[in-house]
Amino acid sequence: MHATTPVFLLGTAGLRKLDDSLLPPLLACVRAALAASPFRFERSQWARAITGEDEAVYGWLALNVFTGKLGEAAALAHAAAKWDAQDERAELLSIRNDHHGDENTPESRSAQQQQPAAATIDSHELLTAGTLDLGGSSLEVAFVPSDPKLATVNVSVVDVRFQLYTHSHRHAGLNDAFDTSVRLLIPAAAAAAALTGGAQQLPHEEAEEAEGADDAAAAAGLGQVEGAEGEEEAEAAALRVPHPCLQEGYDRLYRGFAAHAVNASAVRLLGGT
Repeated sequence: MHATTPVFLLGTAGLRKLDDSLLPPLLACVRAALAASPFRFERSQWARAITGEDEAVYGWLALNVFTGKLGEAAALAHAAAKWDAQDERAELLSIRNDHHGDENTPESRSAQQQQPAAATIDSHELLTAGTLDLGGSSLEVAFVPSDPKLATVNVSVVDVRFQLYTHSHRHAGLNDAFDTSVRLLIPAAAAAAALTGGAQQLPHEEAEEAEGADDAAAAAGLGQVEGAEGEEEAEAAALRVPHPCLQEGYDRLYRGFAAHAVNASAVRLLGGT
C-alpha cells in the first residue's frame, strides 16, 4: 500500500517567507527524505512552497469536503445540468414543430441561443462555506462572492465549477501578529528602562554573538528558552517588556523575530501589566 500511495508536502507562509538562500536547500532535504520513504514520491514539485492563493483554495476545499457541503453542491450542479439538458431537448423539439411567425423560426431561435449569457453565480456554489484560515504567518480568505466579477480563481471539482474570491494576508497570522505587537511595545519599554536605570539592550555586535548557533530555534517564538552557555547573562541583560495580552505572572524570554531588533536573548515578556 505504501508504495502506491503518493505523498505530498506543501509548505505555506512559514516557508514562503524564507529567503532564497534557505528555501532551496531545505526543500532539497525534504525531497530526499520523502524519496527515501516507503511512500510514492516521483516529482520534485510534490514537495514545494505554494502561493497564498493556492493555500486559500486548499483550505476552502478541505472545509467543504469535511462538512459535506462540497458533495451537496456537486450533486445539485449535476442535477441542474441534467434538467438543463432535458429543457434543451424539449426546446429543440418545440423549434422543429413550430412553424408560426418569423420570430419563432429555427434561424431566429438559433440567433437568440448564440447571445452570450450574463455571468452569474450558480445556485450550487452558494451551498458552500467560506473560510478564514488563521495560520502562524498569514491569514487566507476564500469564498464564493455574490458578484462573479469579484472571483479571482475558478476551481473545478468532479467536473463542477466553483468561482472563488481568494486572498492571502501576509504577516497577519497569529505568530507574526504577536511578534508585531512585541515590536510596537519594545520602544516604550526601552524608554522606561532608560528613565529608571533598568536593563538596556546590548550593542548590535554583542547581540549577534549572543544569538548562538541555532538561529531557527531563536526565531521559533514565545517561550523558547535555551540552555546554552551565557543564558544567565542574557537574562540579566534582558529588556523587560510588559505585554497586556499575557496572563498575570508570565515572565519568560522571548525569541521571536522582534527580539532580533534588540537581541535574540535580550527581550523578556511580562504578563499581567
